[in-house]
Amino acid sequence: MSLTLTGLVSAPMNDMNYVIRFKEAAMSPVKPGSVRDERIGDDSAGWAYVGERVVGHIQALERKHRLKANTAFDQFFKGISALLTPAQLEVLRRDPSVDLIEEEIIYSLG
Repeated sequence: MSLTLTGLVSAPMNDMNYVIRFKEAAMSPVKPGSVRDERIGDDSAGWAYVGERVVGHIQALERKHRLKANTAFDQFFKGISALLTPAQLEVLRRDPSVDLIEEEIIYSLG
């Protein structure tokens, strides 16, 4: 069993995994059925519950910042986890659609 915890972001030296939380108001409405992503079929446990509005925003951020989401979130908050370079991290910190960025830390229990 693993548990993902997040902490405050400090200055990174290398590429690291981060959890990026989106601002609710920053995500545009989409026409139902208009957003498609192969990850929904490939990883249904991790992506099938994510709404089209969130997936559309993820795809826009991926194109804009040349990153790739590892995981999507749409229940407690809307966002992604992704491996970011220091340059991508700095640009995302200034993105108006991003609410919070935290370093992703994975702990194993037992």
